[in-house]
Amino acid sequence: MSIPKNHSALTPTTSPLLTPSQAADWMGLKTATLRDWRRTGAGPKWISINRKTIRYRLADLVAFAVQREVQQ
Repeated sequence: MSIPKNHSALTPTTSPLLTPSQAADWMGLKTATLRDWRRTGAGPKWISINRKTIRYRLADLVAFAVQREVQQ
């Protein structure tokens, strides 16, 4: 999936919350990769609603992707 063109309009208060499965699909990853990143602190910011419920803000996924954009 691509980065939304209006990604600068996404804020923590307006950004939708995605499940790990939705976040992984958006990023083109497996949910296990996001889980591993949560354990090591290597991935995008995430929200722990409770012990079993994890969510990702779309704005945080976009920021993570933009920070890793490679210029050629």
